Amino acid sequence: MTLGLGVCSSIEGKKLKLSTRKINPQPSPVVDIKSGKKVYKFKLSYDGGAEIVDSLDLNDPAVYSTSMLDIGDKIQGSSIDGWTEKVIKPNDIKVISRTGTHKGSEIEIKCRFYAHVQTEHRHHA
Repeated sequence: MTLGLGVCSSIEGKKLKLSTRKINPQPSPVVDIKSGKKVYKFKLSYDGGAEIVDSLDLNDPAVYSTSMLDIGDKIQGSSIDGWTEKVIKPNDIKVISRTGTHKGSEIEIKCRFYAHVQTEHRHHA
């Protein structure tokens, strides 16, 4: 298990767990330039995390050579974006208790995905 915290740390797999304060799914598909596939973009805001629950098959290569690919690999950041091959339906997103004052959102998605850290956590001195 590896934890990616820096900008552009990324993961890919075939089952994904997302957790954050707010999941912003895009309902309309777009074509990913790198993979050439129809995908649905998403963005996690306010301290997001993504974890590989199931890894890619051996005959299904990663789209990006720098992506982490093992079950349990995670990324965390202030802002995470990426895509899935299936639409994220708002009704599938679970509302959870994250802190005493903030609720959170969580979902497991079973399809090919890519997620990467767009903005890392701020470090306070």
